[in-house]
Amino acid sequence: MTLPRYESFFSFTPDGLPPDEAVLDTVARMIRDLDALREAPIVDPYTGPAILSGRASGVFFHEILGHRVEGHRQKRVDDGQTFKKKINERILPPGFSVTFDPSRRQAAGLDLVGSYAYDNQGAPGGRGVVVDDGVLVDFLMSRTPIDGFPISNGHGRKQYGYSPVSRQSNLIVEVRDALSREALKEQLLAMIRDSGRPFGLFIDDIQGGVTTTGRFMPNAFNVDPNVVYRIYPDGREELVRGVDLIGTPLTTLSRVIAADDEMAVFNGFCGAESGSVPVSAAAPGILISQIEVQKKGKSQERLPILSRPPQDGGDARAPPDDDAVAAKNGAERALLQAMRDELDRSTANLAMEGMETPYFLAYRVDEVEGFRVWAHFGALVRSSPAKRRSLSVELRVGDPDFDNTNFLSGYTGTGGSTTLPLDDDYGALRHRLWLATDSAYKNAQRKLAGKRAALQNRTRDEIPDFVDAPAVQFLDTDGSVNWSVEDAETLARTLSAVFKQTPGIHESRVQTDLDNRRSYYVNSEGASYVKVEPWVQVQAWASTQADDGTILEDSEVVYARSDDLPDRSVLVERVRAMAESLSGQRGAETIDRYSGPVLFEGQAAAALVAGYFAPRLAAVRVPLGDGFRYEQTAAAARNPFADKIGARVMPRFLAVRDDPTLLEYGRHRLHGGYRVDDEGVRAAPTILVERGRLKALLTTRNPVEGIDSSTGNRRGIAPVPSNLIVSTDEGLPEDELRTEFVALIHERGNEFGIIVQRLRGSTVVQAAKVYPDGRTVPIRKAELSGLSASTFKEIVAVSQVENVHTLRFSTARSAILSRTSAVHGSPRYDTIGSVVVPDLLFEEVTVRKPLGNSPRPPVLAHPFFEKAP
Repeated sequence: MTLPRYESFFSFTPDGLPPDEAVLDTVARMIRDLDALREAPIVDPYTGPAILSGRASGVFFHEILGHRVEGHRQKRVDDGQTFKKKINERILPPGFSVTFDPSRRQAAGLDLVGSYAYDNQGAPGGRGVVVDDGVLVDFLMSRTPIDGFPISNGHGRKQYGYSPVSRQSNLIVEVRDALSREALKEQLLAMIRDSGRPFGLFIDDIQGGVTTTGRFMPNAFNVDPNVVYRIYPDGREELVRGVDLIGTPLTTLSRVIAADDEMAVFNGFCGAESGSVPVSAAAPGILISQIEVQKKGKSQERLPILSRPPQDGGDARAPPDDDAVAAKNGAERALLQAMRDELDRSTANLAMEGMETPYFLAYRVDEVEGFRVWAHFGALVRSSPAKRRSLSVELRVGDPDFDNTNFLSGYTGTGGSTTLPLDDDYGALRHRLWLATDSAYKNAQRKLAGKRAALQNRTRDEIPDFVDAPAVQFLDTDGSVNWSVEDAETLARTLSAVFKQTPGIHESRVQTDLDNRRSYYVNSEGASYVKVEPWVQVQAWASTQADDGTILEDSEVVYARSDDLPDRSVLVERVRAMAESLSGQRGAETIDRYSGPVLFEGQAAAALVAGYFAPRLAAVRVPLGDGFRYEQTAAAARNPFADKIGARVMPRFLAVRDDPTLLEYGRHRLHGGYRVDDEGVRAAPTILVERGRLKALLTTRNPVEGIDSSTGNRRGIAPVPSNLIVSTDEGLPEDELRTEFVALIHERGNEFGIIVQRLRGSTVVQAAKVYPDGRTVPIRKAELSGLSASTFKEIVAVSQVENVHTLRFSTARSAILSRTSAVHGSPRYDTIGSVVVPDLLFEEVTVRKPLGNSPRPPVLAHPFFEKAP
C-alpha cells in the first residue's frame, strides 16, 4: 500500500515563507508519520461519528459543496444539479457560513493561493456569500448567467488554453459559537459512548479528493485522508491507514454538527473543465455525526526487492585506472559512480524468489541544459531555461535467446520517465536508480512470464532476442555550445519582425532553442560512454489562408552548432523568402487530381527520402503477439524491405549508404554523425542500396531474421539513419534533367508536369505546373497520394546537383517498440540527421487536392496592416 504524505508552503513573497528550520521540522514530522503509518493497522469499513481537522474539512467542503455551487453546473443538462432548487433552504447547521473570497489574501496567518483581483473574464473578484447562517443563498458565477443569477461575482476562471467557467477561489468556512478543540473532542467521545460504538475517527489530514457531479453516474465524493486516528471511548488514539472517505453530498452535509475555533488552510490546485486553477480552502475542524469510510484498494506492487542503497559514496568501488569514462574527475564522478555501483549491486543480487537476476542491465542518463525562446511579430513571447536529467533503464531477464522483449500484450510495463536530481548528490542519485531498477525488473519478469505462457501451445521463433557486441568505452571530448540566451532572443525578435513586411501572412512565430545534451551510459557488459550532443535550432513558422479558406502554412528550420549557424542576414533572407512564397500562394491555382511526371527538387527531395524511403531501411523486429488481437497489431511493425534483401528497390543508377562517421560532405556540414550509438556500439558506414538493389538494413542488437549483428544505428529504441547519402554516377545537368522531364510529359500525353520544391510529410507546400513550352505556374497546397517506398523504383532520372538537408528522423513504429523493448522509461523518439540526395524525377506520382473542409478566413483584416481611416 502506498502511503503518501504531502506538505506545501505558499507565500506571495519570499519573506512569507517559513524559515529553513521550520521546513526541516515539518520534514522530520512527515518521516515520523510515515514510519508510524507503515506499522499502523489497516482500517475496516466504518460508519459513525468523526472529527475532520481544519485542513481536512477544507478539502471536504471544497469537494462536496464547492463544486456543486459552481454556477455552470446548475445549467448543464448532464449535471446532477444538486443545489439548483435549494436556494434559501438550510443545508448546514445554524451559525455556519461559507464564502468564496478571491479578494482575501490571508487566513489563519497564511497566504491564500486562490486570490486574485480580477477573474479570467475581467470581472472583479470580490467576497461572495454562498451559505449564510446555514442557508444556501448564492452560486459561484461567471459571465454566463443562469436562471435567477444574471450577474458574475468574479468566478469565471480558466487555465491557459481553456475556456472560462465558474470555478472556486478562496473557500472560507466560518462558524458562530465555535467550540474549543477539546470541547469538540469531548462531544465526539460522548457520541461514541452513547451509540455504543467501539470508536470514532479523527481525520487529521487529507491529500486531496475527487467528486462526481454528473447525472448519469453516482453523484458522490471520495476524499483521500492520509493521517487518520481511531478515537476510543476512553480518549485513546490509534493511528490507522488505508482510509477512503466516501458518501453523497446532501446526506453528509446534513450530518455536520459543530465546529471548533481553530482555522486551518489547504492550498492547492483544482482540475475541472476549464483546466487547473489555484484554490484555497480555509476551515475549522468539524464534527460529523456519521461518515462512511472504506478500505483503499490493495496495491499489487511488492516492496522493493533490495534494501535502500548506501547514501554515502565514499566507500564505493573505485573505477579502474584505465577506464577513461569512469575516471573523470569533478561533478560527473558522483553520477557515474552511482550508476556503476547500483548496476553492480542489481546484476548480482536483484532477484525475486524462484526467479533469476538480470542477465543484462544498462543505465542511460540524459542531461539537457539550454533554453526555449519564442517571438512573434518582433516581440518576445517567452524565454525559459530548460534543465533536466532523465533516466532510462534497459533490463533483460531470461537469456539472450529468449528474454522479456519482442512480446506484445495488453501489459505495457514501460514505466514513466524517471527524473534524476540535478545536484550531483551520490545518495539522491543512487536512490532514484534503485527504485527505477526495481520497477524495471518487476516489469521485465511480468513480460517474460506472459511471453512464456503465450508460447506454451505455439511454435517458438528461433531468432534470438539479443546479440553480442564488443564492450566499447568512449569519452566525448567535444564541448557544449556557447550560445547566450540574449543572442537567441535578439535573433528571434529580428526574424519574427520580418513578418511585419508580409501583409498576406495571418499567423507567425519564431523559435530559437538551445539543447546541450550530455548522455551517460553504463551496462553490465562493461560498455560505457559519455556523449555530448549540442544543438541549436532556429525555426520560423507562418500560416495564412486562401480566399476559399484553405489553410496554407510553411516553416524554415535550421539545425546547427553555434559555430556553423548561418549569418543573421542569411537567416533573415531565408525567412523573408519563405514568407513571400507562402503569401503568394494565396492566389495560386488549385489542382484537383494529377497523375504523371513529378520532379522533386531541393528540400522536397530530401523530405521525400526521409519520410517515405528511410523508414524502410530500419530492421525492426516483428514481436510475438499475445493472441489474435495483438498478432494483428504486431503485424503492423513488419517492414516489407525485410524480405527484399537482394531485390531491386531503386533504379540501377542509384546507391544509398548511411555513414555516421562523416562530419562533412563537400563544403556542407553534416549533423547526423556520432562515434557510438545509444547502446554503445561503435558507429560505422553501412552500404544499404547498391546499383539499385537492397544490400542491408540498419540494425540494433535486437536481431531480425537474416541479420544477426548491429550496424550501430540505435538511436532511442530503434535503428535510425544518421547521415543518409543517396548517390549516383549518372546524374544529369539541370538543363538535361528538365529536357528529360518535358520529354516524359510529352510521352505520357500530359498537359503539364509538376515540380515540387517544398514538402512537409505528404503535404506539398510549394510546387508549380511546368508546361512543355517552359512556362511555370505556381499551384497551391496539395497532397501526395499513394506514394510508398516501392515508388522509388520508378525514378527515371536524377540531377548532378546534390542537396544537403538536416532534419528530424522519426523512430519507425515507436508505439509498438516502446511496449516490446527492454527499456523502462521514456527514451527519445526523434533524432537529428542529414540527408544528401539529388533532385529526383519520377515517371508517375499522384498529386491531389487536400481532403476536408476549410474554415472561413478572418472577418477583419490584420490590424497591423489595416489602413487608418
